[in-house]
Formats: sequence, structure tokens, C-alpha cells
Amino acid sequence: MKQLITKVSEVIDVLTMMEKAGSATSDVADLQFVSARIANVRKKILANTLYSSWPLFFLRIGNLMLRIATVHNVNINKTEFSEFLLAKHKAYGAEPFADWKEVGILMRLGSKIARLINLEEDPDLEINCESFQDTLKDIIGYCVLGYYMDRL
Repeated sequence: MKQLITKVSEVIDVLTMMEKAGSATSDVADLQFVSARIANVRKKILANTLYSSWPLFFLRIGNLMLRIATVHNVNINKTEFSEFLLAKHKAYGAEPFADWKEVGILMRLGSKIARLINLEEDPDLEINCESFQDTLKDIIGYCVLGYYMDRL
């Protein structure tokens, strides 16, 4: 089973790049903005417009999610998160994304961000489903995998 990432240090490097990918002067992005940005990229793909800056796209979305984590007091310990992501990635492998690559990750991001928006609007949804924190970490994890997608 092929894996995109194999070392904790690789994930930590991408998380560090994500932290630096945003503007220091801008406010925390609204989740609706992130959702619209993903919809925009999806439209370009459907129109067969080449989207060539995938790594930067995933770094920027990851940066926005890290800033949202800060605002919501969600601690993202780089080492713990990296170990968690590697274990999860080892369980799934790269197979789910082998055919669709970045587009497959984009689809997962779209559904996870929609979930995050719903959780922000109605925190009671956490009771029976995954938490805001879990959803946020999943999105950041997909951004890390998206960054490395060219390895497939």
C-alpha cells in the first residue's frame, strides 16, 4: 500500500509552511469564504481549466484552518498531530486518492468544510457526530496530504 507521507518531520514541515502561508495582517477567514474558494477551484476543474498551484492552494487553506483553530482554542500540537495523521494515513494509504488525486481531496475538503460551517452555526450537532475539533483536524490533515499529492 503506497503512502504519500512516511515521517513525522514531513508533516511538521508542512504545518510550519501552513503557518507562514497567510498574511500576518488579515483577520481570521470566514468559513464561508473558504467554502467559496473551494467552489471556485471546483468550477475551474469542471471547466477543464488547468489549476497548477495545488501545493500553494493546500498550504493556504491549511493556514486558514490553523488560524480558525487558534480562534476556537483548538490546540494543534505538531508532533502529536503528525503522529496521528501518519497512523491514519497508514490505515487508509494513498489508494482513496490514486485516481482522483487533488480533486478527490478537494471533494473531501468541501464536505468537511460544510460540516465545520454547520457545527459553527449549531454546536449541538457535536453531541452525536464528530466534534468541531475533529473536523478541523481532518481538514488540516487533508491539506497536508494534498500538499504531497504530486508524489502519487
